[in-house]
Amino acid sequence: MKPVFETIRSGDTLASFHVFEVQLASKPSHWHYHPELELTWVISGQGTRFVGEHIGPFSPGDVMLTGSNLPHDFNVQEAAEPAKFLVVQFKSNLLAALPEMAPVAEMFERARRGLLFEAVDRSLSEPLAQLTSYSSAQQCVCVLDTLRRVGERDDGRLLCDDTYAPPLLAQAQLSRLNQVIDYVRDHYNEAIALDDMTELTSMTPTSFCRWFRKTMDCSFFSYVNHYRVEQASRLLLSSDHPINVIARDCGFDTISSFNRWFQRRTGVAPRTFRQRVAKQSAS
Repeated sequence: MKPVFETIRSGDTLASFHVFEVQLASKPSHWHYHPELELTWVISGQGTRFVGEHIGPFSPGDVMLTGSNLPHDFNVQEAAEPAKFLVVQFKSNLLAALPEMAPVAEMFERARRGLLFEAVDRSLSEPLAQLTSYSSAQQCVCVLDTLRRVGERDDGRLLCDDTYAPPLLAQAQLSRLNQVIDYVRDHYNEAIALDDMTELTSMTPTSFCRWFRKTMDCSFFSYVNHYRVEQASRLLLSSDHPINVIARDCGFDTISSFNRWFQRRTGVAPRTFRQRVAKQSAS
């Protein structure tokens, strides 16, 4: 399957790190890549890890560093306990002005093949567990120290062969794709028409649809609705808003359309999704 390019946009444009926690009872496939490096800590749950050409199991305590533009995904195994991840994303030039962090910069180079640290000890996991509650400044200090600690370990396992070459979009293609994805992120809760995209990209409707499908391996409106479902999933977990309100706020014009796209993407109905995760969190 062709990996999908993903644009990372942090809520705080001044922050060096994009930090978030994900908790999922099950997860649809999202084989993707992005220029930013990604540090992922598996807090709970089990399943299968896909990194470049590598396929292997993940379990609680694993820490993985994914290099720039390296395709990756996690297939969550359905179980009584939901899978929970802490994710930290940052730009590849993060340490350009910090010569003291040269060993970490070297680790970033190795991470182009994917680096796995299994069953990390509490000296690493305890600071990470507090990360989402910290201010941006505290997160910066904590992540840099965590990267330093990880870089000093000698038990990191490279996941991909040194001959593996990740896919890259040409700069012109990347610039156009970023425009489209940014538009979707800014307007997903509104009606989005094909004319909006043709005006944005200066392409004909037929050319735009063909280009988008070839680049993202899905139709434009499938991408839009999948993005809306992702936002709705977060609201189902983080709020007690009625499902029909969440559907409307995420850009779906009817509840039946929302239910259909949500089930297609996650495998369960929105109400079942909310009840299942709430039950697992309470147990």
